[in-house]
Amino acid sequence: MKPTETEIACFESGVKLGSLYHQFSSAPISLNNIESLSSAIEKSIQNQPHCTNVSVEISEEEVKKSMNDDFGYAELKGEMMAVRIEIQYKDTKVVSKMRVESGYPLMFVESVETKE
Repeated sequence: MKPTETEIACFESGVKLGSLYHQFSSAPISLNNIESLSSAIEKSIQNQPHCTNVSVEISEEEVKKSMNDDFGYAELKGEMMAVRIEIQYKDTKVVSKMRVESGYPLMFVESVETKE
């Protein structure tokens, strides 16, 4: 059985979220590079097929909590990020997100729209 457009779009969404999380976790981050790192992550993930929009918000408060006082930076962690990704595969649009729940970054499909 072939996968449906919706299944393919959801799969692509998961690939993007997984690669974002695993590619950028542990990146050095400070209060001075939050915006540039967010932008770099967005641009990197948006290069992938079927990705139409990426939004990455890194919490300044969470970065501050993790800062190493001796060295002035922290490692980027999933719980520091709020992520929203839009995938367009043929006539199907999927919006997926990553957010922290109970102290753990969870990834999920928020919505699926199809033109039929």
